[in-house]
Amino acid sequence: IHTSSSEGADNSADNVVAGTDRATNVIVSDVTSKVIRHHSPSFRPRETPNTLTTLGPNAGGLKHIKMHQRIRGSILDKLERPHLDSSQGTWMDRKCVLENLKDQRLACLERLKKVLKLRSQLRQDLKTPVDWNNPKHEQMLKSIWSQLEPTTDFPGQKHQLWKTLGFQGADPQTDFRGGGLLGLRALAFWAAHHPDIARKILDTQPAEVQYQYPVSTAGIAISAHLASFLGVKGVTLSSSEGEDMATSPLARAMSRSHGCENLDPSVLFFELFSVLMKVLDKRWKAAKATYFEFSKILDSLKDELKTILAREPFHFSTIIKQLLVKA
Repeated sequence: IHTSSSEGADNSADNVVAGTDRATNVIVSDVTSKVIRHHSPSFRPRETPNTLTTLGPNAGGLKHIKMHQRIRGSILDKLERPHLDSSQGTWMDRKCVLENLKDQRLACLERLKKVLKLRSQLRQDLKTPVDWNNPKHEQMLKSIWSQLEPTTDFPGQKHQLWKTLGFQGADPQTDFRGGGLLGLRALAFWAAHHPDIARKILDTQPAEVQYQYPVSTAGIAISAHLASFLGVKGVTLSSSEGEDMATSPLARAMSRSHGCENLDPSVLFFELFSVLMKVLDKRWKAAKATYFEFSKILDSLKDELKTILAREPFHFSTIIKQLLVKA
């Protein structure tokens, strides 16, 4: 997946400095609330409650003192690279906290800039129509076919076999009118990185026609809806772009320092898309829904994602796990 920004991305980045700072301040505040246990300058590292419990309330004597020193030493060793997650039970002095917050803020700003470029790319993709005459588009469609129908030869641009991949018509190009190149990129990622899951979803469609749904067409709709969580509303450029970015919980989640150090924001976006495809399929089949209930199920899935993001998950993987648990 290419994540290079369009020509207007740099201008957009300049225009949303204020929004970026606001989003960063929210993250820094979040991190601060999870880390700073005391505000006193004299605050020193100390043992966690688990350590004190191990020593016992009546610990005494040389043996217990040496045990205390060994345990304390092992704890301080772990503090050489402090965690900024309160669930780790980490204690740090004020100077250490401030230094880490500074590093976190800088790292967060860099990631937030990448998320901004991703959003510009998503908007550009959303308004770019899929065209068989474009070699890159054609190659992606052929790749989707080869991944999901590996034992069947490519049927060409127009054939009824495309319906077996969850498109509504004989020409898949027409299904992308609602999602453009964004929908194509999402399906290509899904087919390339999760082919087994994708094939299982396609192969386990209900026998009764009324309970089936066009999987690929649904994926195109999901990709457009997911982009809206980053402030991509339609294909026009909004004057409140910076505000949208600053108030986007998904943008903040993608910018967290923990859980996405080695992942590009586009990978996080399309992985989340892949999870939503899996969750949607499970719920669809469990509810024995009909095609006319698609909007209802999609809206419930969007509401659940909003609820999860509203909790400001510290790790991006938390979003994935919570969606899968409720699937």
